[in-house]
Amino acid sequence: MLRRLADETGGQFYVATSDKQLSTIFTEMEQQMRTQYNVSFQPQKETPGYHSLRLELTGPQKMRVRARQGYYFDVP
Repeated sequence: MLRRLADETGGQFYVATSDKQLSTIFTEMEQQMRTQYNVSFQPQKETPGYHSLRLELTGPQKMRVRARQGYYFDVP
């Protein structure tokens, strides 16, 4: 369940089978936080419900994208 939640929200799921692995995991998490970018946009239409998202990269760079698969919009 936690792995699915992480995948659907653009996160990463880690498993530490011992406390010795925590240092490596924290180092990886720190590196990811230092090299992240945020992308935002204003939708053309604010229609209620679920909206799928797809993020595409162009160029020769080898980058990994972690992003949520969509969002819900609720009219107040």
